[in-house]
Amino acid sequence: MTKKTISISPRPIQTSKLEAIDKWVNQGTLPDRSTDDTTLKAVKRFTLTMPDELHKKIKMYCVQNNIKIHEKLIEIITKEFK
Repeated sequence: MTKKTISISPRPIQTSKLEAIDKWVNQGTLPDRSTDDTTLKAVKRFTLTMPDELHKKIKMYCVQNNIKIHEKLIEIITKEFK
């Protein structure tokens, strides 16, 4: 009878939970939609809490105009912070 063996690698060393979270959040990149090329940009993620009625208004606007909510919010925020 043949013995089966498996190899188990050591657990990766994690310096801190905050660094791990930051690495997870920063892992994404998105195409730069402000130009026609396919350049990738680093992105950040955040959570926005808003009243239900405001969310419904934004969602209805986006559905009627065939755009994504996050794209509209990015457009609004970009105008404010140029």
